[in-house]
Amino acid sequence: MKSMIRPLILALFLCFAAAWAADFAGTFKASIPAKKGEPAELTFKLKAEGEKLTGAVVNARGREAAIEDGKVAGDTITFTVKQGGRKQTTVTKYQGKVSGDEIKFTSTREGARRGRDFTAKRVN
Repeated sequence: MKSMIRPLILALFLCFAAAWAADFAGTFKASIPAKKGEPAELTFKLKAEGEKLTGAVVNARGREAAIEDGKVAGDTITFTVKQGGRKQTTVTKYQGKVSGDEIKFTSTREGARRGRDFTAKRVN
């Protein structure tokens, strides 16, 4: 009887842990502070499968950039987005931590000394 209790408790614990795991799947919107002028509006379309994160980031003009190197670790996500045209490509790295229906992000452009902090809120 005792030998069956431990596996049962472990199984229950794993079920509850999975239920409490961070949920990154969905659409999130953010307003990122700009140095000059109006803040930048971004939409994050996220899909999580295990430890892999996919999806896209959409700017206010509707331009969509695919998420690359997306990873999920507990309640934290990391990914890279490449945007640009023929002459120049901008690479931005994102790190986010989920809290309820929000993700607190830090985004850092390649070559920048500091990142920008902002919060994205779930819209669906």
